[in-house]
Amino acid sequence: MSLIILVCGALAVFLLVTSAWEPVRNTLQNRYVIAQGQAEQSLRAAAIYTLTPVRLVQLRALAAVTALFLVLVMSGNLLIGLSSAGLASFVPVWWVEHQRVRRLQRLEEVLPGALDQLTNSVRAGLSLAQAIEEVAQTGPMPANEELAIIAREVQLGSRLVDSIDAAQARIGGRFFPLFATALRMNIERGGNLPEAMQRMGESFREIWRLEQKTITASAEARKSMRVIGAMPAVVALLVFLMQPDLAATLTGSLAGWLVLAVFATFYGVGLFWLKRLMSTQA
Repeated sequence: MSLIILVCGALAVFLLVTSAWEPVRNTLQNRYVIAQGQAEQSLRAAAIYTLTPVRLVQLRALAAVTALFLVLVMSGNLLIGLSSAGLASFVPVWWVEHQRVRRLQRLEEVLPGALDQLTNSVRAGLSLAQAIEEVAQTGPMPANEELAIIAREVQLGSRLVDSIDAAQARIGGRFFPLFATALRMNIERGGNLPEAMQRMGESFREIWRLEQKTITASAEARKSMRVIGAMPAVVALLVFLMQPDLAATLTGSLAGWLVLAVFATFYGVGLFWLKRLMSTQA
């Protein structure tokens, strides 16, 4: 009788798994495709061409599995391991985002110089497409790389307006969308493009100068912000490593986990508030 119950139970589990596998597989495939699309967009914005979207998704999975294994070996706590795996899966994304922000800052720094070259080329009698191609060859990096992408797309048959719109969506930021809008308006409605670009370049250069002055004046406060923001995390890590019995009073009960959740929430809000407070961008 027990054998019959065991066989029926195994058969029920098998039928349940096989019936639920198809929706689960479709969901996983959809999430994988979405993750690849987001990875491709991030890599293109950061101009990282040595890393494919598939490889970035694989790195996220590898980081999550590695963190889960290490935490389980060190602490044996499954909940902490899953939380660490979730955080570790975002490490490659954070690195790509850091590269994108650095490249965007560099682009906004050199964009006024690229605008000056573009203005001189248009005043010399070149068309806008020819001027973009010339600046793509001789302009400062990374502005010349983005203009080179626009010029290459135009050579392949794309409309100049569409290539500019694609660059605007890919790069983002504050300065490039204004520059792209000025080019698009000139193509569609005409106007004195050299004068508009000259004034735009002067405005960008002045904004950048004021931001650098603000960053220099607040350097000491920004250093203090990093120290203050890192101290709670460092102290918590030391407690978990050096006094696991004390940490077990929190991780061993539901009330302790609620206290940790409240602490993590306030800690994250505080870090976000400090970052916004010290930010020079609107």
